[in-house]
This record gives sequence, C-alpha cells and structure tokens, in this order.
Amino acid sequence: MHSDALAEIDFVKYGRWLRRVTGVDYPLALCLPDGAAVAQTEAGACLPAWLAELAAAGFAWPCAGDGMQRHDAGGASLLYLPVRGKQHLIGFVCLRAAPAPAEAPPEWDALAEALEDVGAGIADEFATKFELNKMAAELAERYEELHLVYAIDRHVRDLAEGADVFKGLLQSWAEH
Repeated sequence: MHSDALAEIDFVKYGRWLRRVTGVDYPLALCLPDGAAVAQTEAGACLPAWLAELAAAGFAWPCAGDGMQRHDAGGASLLYLPVRGKQHLIGFVCLRAAPAPAEAPPEWDALAEALEDVGAGIADEFATKFELNKMAAELAERYEELHLVYAIDRHVRDLAEGADVFKGLLQSWAEH
C-alpha cells in the first residue's frame, strides 16, 4: 500500500519546483527504501539504470540523520534525502549532479535546501494520499456493513413468523 501511495504522487510537479528554484534540470527520481525508482523526471530517465549500477557495486543508501546525503561515484554525485512518514522511511528523493569541489559553492546550499523542500512536500503528499486510501478502504468496509443492516431490515419486514425471521437472518449473514 505504501508503494501505491508513492506511485500516486505527482512527481513531475516536484521536478518543476526544483528546476525553478535551482535553474538546472537535474535528473531527479523518487525511490523506494530498497532503491528501486518509482518515479522520475524526464531528465531523470537515466537514474534507474545508474542506481542499479550503484546497488550492484554495494551502495545501500546509508543515512546519517534526516538531511541530504551525498555519495560520489563515477564522476557524479548522488544527492539523496530520506523521505519519512510518521514513523518510518517511505523512500528517497535523489538527484544526480556533478561532484562539488572541496568547498561547496553557494548554489549547493540552495540545492540542498530545495531538495529538502521537495522531500518535505513529497512526505506531506504521501501522508495525505495514504490517509485517504485508508479512509476509502474503511468506507468500503462500512458500506458492506450497512448493506447487511438494510438486508436484515428488509427480511424482518417481509417475514411474519419468528422462526422464519431467524432463518432469513442467518441466511443473510451467511451470504455477507
């Protein structure tokens, strides 16, 4: 159910936000906790294959804290941010960038802040969609219960004898 809620997120919107803030169309992806990409921007179409190569080389999404993480590999930097639900990791938002020099320029600070904003937006949207999916499932369950109550009411009105009422109720319960 978690991956369903992640797949429902309008990820292209977050790619546009990042591009507007940074002025660069970074390859951007949204990944499950195991690193499998569930969504990516058009520029991020290359990311799933690159992430699979990193995983094959032993990369396991290490996280020190909740902020942006960095992994340098093959002439590029993977910047990733854990996206958390209420109490658990739901995935990572990640992008591929050229490696930063020893002293990170100010645009890397802006990129880190923008990536954190994108991650927070995704976490909020995920929480909303997850709760709506749970409510829809509960409403469907309650609908079945109401259907049973109305069926019982219909049987009680249609039957005159007490034994017939009980038999009809048992049959209705068995059907539901």
